Amino acid sequence: MRLSATLLSAALLAGGLAVPAFADFERVGSVDFSVRDRHDSTYASFRGDGVALTAHDADMSCESVRAMFGDGGIREIFSGMIRRGETVNIDLPGRDRRVERLDFDCRPLDRYRGSVDVAADLGPSYGTPRFIPRG
Repeated sequence: MRLSATLLSAALLAGGLAVPAFADFERVGSVDFSVRDRHDSTYASFRGDGVALTAHDADMSCESVRAMFGDGGIREIFSGMIRRGETVNIDLPGRDRRVERLDFDCRPLDRYRGSVDVAADLGPSYGTPRFIPRG
């Protein structure tokens, strides 16, 4: 699967077609789990277009990952498997993508403990504000 993606990318670049740049993900936290402790939260407080979850030390099964937004709304943004060493990219819903907290219900599958790193896609519209002088 990865070989196919690599070959496709190489073909697109060789053909002179434009390929969009990768998102600017910034690490915003990490959560730890064990077979006995499945729930954890991270108070991320960021504004961005997406979230990336990367599993470490074990394959992770997530019953749910919920985002609490700045307006108080709560929405499930992910459920499923994250293989050890792999990253799952999640697009955030809505217009105001200000995330205050992420709540996890995950468990390691093949080991006693595991962790998930959380990164946010801050995107070009969420970067450092630029000052534009008036006329």
